Amino acid sequence: MLSLVFYWVTIEPLVQGRAIVAGQRRDLAAEQTRITRVQTATAGVHEQLARVRAALAASTIRLEPAAHVNTRVVGLTQFFSDCGLEVDDVQTGAVRSGPQYDLVPITVVGRGPYNECISFFHGLVAAFPDMSAVRIELSGTPGPAAPEKFQFEFLWYAAPGKPAVALDTPSTPRETVR
Repeated sequence: MLSLVFYWVTIEPLVQGRAIVAGQRRDLAAEQTRITRVQTATAGVHEQLARVRAALAASTIRLEPAAHVNTRVVGLTQFFSDCGLEVDDVQTGAVRSGPQYDLVPITVVGRGPYNECISFFHGLVAAFPDMSAVRIELSGTPGPAAPEKFQFEFLWYAAPGKPAVALDTPSTPRETVR
């Protein structure tokens, strides 16, 4: 009986303590493995971030302020003309400010052959890399007599900041260039 009491008082706690320590060592090894995986993944993300930042710094696209909207409209209208398209109306919408860029909607209505519209879009990215087309509408009748009518809606990505003039407010009509 004395041996059993001695075992429960001295040996059993030691065995349990060793079992607990062994379990904690397994848990520690698992956590160290997890930490190593997280550190490896973090290093990969940091490398990717550095590559993206370097590519961004090397980018040739420099955003212009939204206050230069008239210059942009003139350049865009000239590009349409160079592509053989006639512009009937250009309207700009309200500038939507964001932390990385401002968005300036530009709508162009005009006329021209379908093939010239296609040529226009092939050259748009090279001529205006800070613009994207959000809506393309072509309409017309088949035949050489009447050119197709078009309405294109673009978003111009401008440098962030307050615009010099609010382009589309209730008290200010939309700006129209003809």
